[in-house]
Amino acid sequence: MELPNLMEDVLVVGHVSLSVRLMPSKLYGRVKRIGMKVILDTGSTIRQGIVAKGGKKMTEEYVEEAAVCHINPKDYKRLWIEYGHYLGRVKIITEIGEIVLNLEIDNSVPEGLIFVPRGPWINYVTSEDTFTSGSPYYKGMVVEIKGTDENVLNCKELMQKYKK
Repeated sequence: MELPNLMEDVLVVGHVSLSVRLMPSKLYGRVKRIGMKVILDTGSTIRQGIVAKGGKKMTEEYVEEAAVCHINPKDYKRLWIEYGHYLGRVKIITEIGEIVLNLEIDNSVPEGLIFVPRGPWINYVTSEDTFTSGSPYYKGMVVEIKGTDENVLNCKELMQKYKK
């Protein structure tokens, strides 16, 4: 994603809105990576369902379909500015844990929200508590996201992490 030479963004820090004008700089890589708060939405995708129902959950194809975070282009740009270079992956952090997912820019995702297909990756950072609803807390959870160079775990690596 190419960004213009001069950008203006409104960043929300706590309850304070700041209008910030940024110019590309060699300092981008040195910016403190504070992350960004967004709302998590989860669900099934057609492609993920086809792969999962076909018995291919331990394949790279399933990783590509289920270990992905869909993000609005404007939110991606905010992460890009903060991180300083192209982001292919994102770390999702909750009070339960953290997980690295591939990042996909998606115009259908509203600003301030991320969408992650249901599966073992997002289950790793969501609560099993159903809050009397009978369903785990998969939607509407506030999470922190950060750009990362860390790798996405494959199914076997993820299952080993569950055991710890």
